Amino acid sequence: MQWNDGGTRVDVTFHGTIAFTEDLTDVQSLSDGGYLKIRDWSHVIPHTIEIGSSGGSLTHTYYVSGIARPWDEDARRWLATGLPALVRQSGLAAESRVKQIFEKKGVNGVLAEIALITGDYARRLYLVALVDAAHLDAGSVQPVLAEVGQRMTSDYDRREVLVSVAAHVKLDARSVSAYAQAMASMTS
Repeated sequence: MQWNDGGTRVDVTFHGTIAFTEDLTDVQSLSDGGYLKIRDWSHVIPHTIEIGSSGGSLTHTYYVSGIARPWDEDARRWLATGLPALVRQSGLAAESRVKQIFEKKGVNGVLAEIALITGDYARRLYLVALVDAAHLDAGSVQPVLAEVGQRMTSDYDRREVLVSVAAHVKLDARSVSAYAQAMASMTS
C-alpha cells in the first residue's frame, strides 16, 4: 500500500495479523512469520523500519538511506512520530484497533479515535468494525449514524457503514430518523 498526502509519501507492506500499542508508538503483536515494512520517502533521505515476528518474538530493524542503523531512541522516535498518522489514515489494522479501544473506552472512545481520522475510507473501516464489535442497539447506534451523516462525504463509504448498521442493529422510530438523515445528502 502507498500513502501520499501531498507532503508525505510512505510505502507500507505487511503480512499477518497486526496489533499496535494503544498509544500508536509501536507494534504490540504480530502473527508468527508476519512482518510490517514502512518506508518513508518524504525527505531527501529515505527511512525504513522493518518489524518481524518469529517464534513469538518481535524484531525491529531500522535503515537510513538503505544502511542499517541501531534500533535506538532515534529509531523508536521515528516510528512513534509517523505511526499514528499512518495507522489512522490508512485504516491499517482497523479491526484490532477498534476492539482494543472499545474494550478500554467503549463506543465513545472509538468515536473519539474516529474523529482523528480525516479520510472516509479509514473512517468506514473503523465504523464498520465498531458496529461489529459493540453490538449496538437502537439508542447506542445514534452517535454512529450522526458521525456518518456529518463527517462522511463519500457515498460509497457512507453506504457501506449504513448497510452494516442495517444488518446488525434493530432500529426504532428515532434511530430510523437518524438513519434517514445520514442518507439525506447521498446522490449516487
